[in-house]
Formats: sequence, structure tokens, C-alpha cells
Amino acid sequence: AKEAAAKEAAAKEAAAKEAAAKEAAAKEAAAKEAAAKEAAAKEAAAKEAAAKEAAAKEAAAKEAEAEEPRPAPSEPRTVFAHGVGQALAEAGAAAGLAEMAAFRVANARLIIATEAIRTRFDISGPNVVVGRSDDQEKGVHCRLSHDAVSSTHARIRFQGGRFFLHDLDSRNGTFLGPDRVMPDQPRELHPDTHVRFGTVDALWVADVGSGGNRVSVQSWHDALEILSAEDVVSASAMKRVSAEAASDSEHPGEALLLSGRVTVAQWCDAMAKAPFLSVMRQQSGGGAGLKVAVVALALLLVVLVVLFFWFPAVLGIGA
Repeated sequence: AKEAAAKEAAAKEAAAKEAAAKEAAAKEAAAKEAAAKEAAAKEAAAKEAAAKEAAAKEAAAKEAEAEEPRPAPSEPRTVFAHGVGQALAEAGAAAGLAEMAAFRVANARLIIATEAIRTRFDISGPNVVVGRSDDQEKGVHCRLSHDAVSSTHARIRFQGGRFFLHDLDSRNGTFLGPDRVMPDQPRELHPDTHVRFGTVDALWVADVGSGGNRVSVQSWHDALEILSAEDVVSASAMKRVSAEAASDSEHPGEALLLSGRVTVAQWCDAMAKAPFLSVMRQQSGGGAGLKVAVVALALLLVVLVVLFFWFPAVLGIGA
């Protein structure tokens, strides 16, 4: 019995030692794991600090570069082969600056004039998308909340000193005057042109034409006189709009369209007649015969339209 008790006590003692050894091993493993985690955290913190320091240095370098005065771009020059790249770079920079300067001088804008929408959109960049979508990912700059306008309806692009209208495969079409703009056939935009997005009428306005020449202010005033002579706009409204345009150097058609006094078609029709007005005014003896001049001009246009459609048919010309 004593021997059995001794064996049992020895077994218990061995089991206790084994348990103590396992516990010590577990504590040692836990300590090692904690030390490894702490080392990894320190390494990650060091990398993050290094990344922040590098980003700060890069930002400081960019800021310093931006503050440094940049020399004006030089004109392209004839160089040997080793300097061709530099000359091309300088020429490209000069061309880009000239293009941007031409864009800013044009001061282009769209005057939207329908029963539901009357507003002005300034063309703020050389690549503007017109559409109904308010999704920022679709990149619509000029938003027209109208059912006839597609999500991304058309694009207005400034290239080579000229503005072009592109249709983006819209459902109801994009029109320049009476003509539909096909998706793969962009059309050039000229000042005081009637543009239509589906059924939404707009006037394309720019201070400078495609040739780089400023739009004649006299043509605007002539258009106002024609609208007044045709009783589209009252004489008092014409004088007020003309005076405001003269004082602020603004387009008089914008005020008439935004106030609903005229339609885009009426303004464009008056602008089409404006070049003939000075000649007709001289022949009619000045401003007193303006109504007679306008009537004569209208009759002349009717005769030209009749001849255009009737004369080829009589002679058997055309399809």
C-alpha cells in the first residue's frame, strides 16, 4: 500500500511538472507573439512616417516650383538634331497658350430659351457636354432638365480656334439651324446661330467669330431695329435693351431671349436680315424710312425663296 501510494504521489508530481512546463511554454510563445506584433506595428509606423515625410517633401517641392517665375515660351527656332525635342516642346507650349487665350477671348455661351427653361450657360472649358443627366461620372457640364434631352446629348469642343458641335447619338437629335447634326459629322458653330437639343431651343453666342474677328456690335443694333420695325419688340423695349447693351457691352439678344420677348428663331431671322439693312437704309433716306426698308427687304427675301424653288423646276434643273 505504501509503495502504491508512493507511485501515485510520484505520478501526480510528474503530471504537475508537465503541466507547469506546458504553461511556461505557452507563456513564452505568447510573449514571442506579442513581441512580433509590437515589432510589426513599429515597422508599419516607421513606413507610414517615411511615406508622410516623402509626401510632405514632394508637396513642398511642387509649391516651390509653382512659386518660381516661369520664363515666357519662346518662338520655335531652327536647331540641330540634338535640340529638336526642346524646340518642339516650346512650340507646343506656345500653341497651347495661344489656343487657351483664343478660347477665353471668345467668351462663348449658350442662351437657353424655351417656355420651360430660360437660362444662360457659360462655356467654361474647351470640352463641354450638354445633357439631362446629373450623374457626375457622365461629365455633363450644361444640364438641361427636359424630357427631350438625352442623358449625354451633345458635346461642344474648341479646337484650332473654332467651336464645333458634336451629337452624342442623342435620341431626339441635335440641330444647327434647320439641319440635323449627325453623330459622326461635327458642325462648326458661328455666333448668333440657332441650336436645338431635341426640342430645346438655344442661341449660340460668342464675342469672336471663327476668323478671330470680333462680332459687329452694329449688327446687333440693326437686328433690334428690324425687330422693332416688324412690331416684334416695342420701340421702348428696343431703346432700353440697346442702351443697356451699349453701357455694359453685352449681347442685346440675351436680354430679349431671357425675358421672353423674342424667340431664338426671331432673333436669328433678324440677324440674317441685318447685313442688308444698312444698304436699304441708305436707299430709303435714313431712319425715317426704316419700315419701308424692312418691308422691301422682306419682299426681296420672298422673291429669292420663290426663285430658288421655282426657277430650277421650270428649267428642269436638280433632282
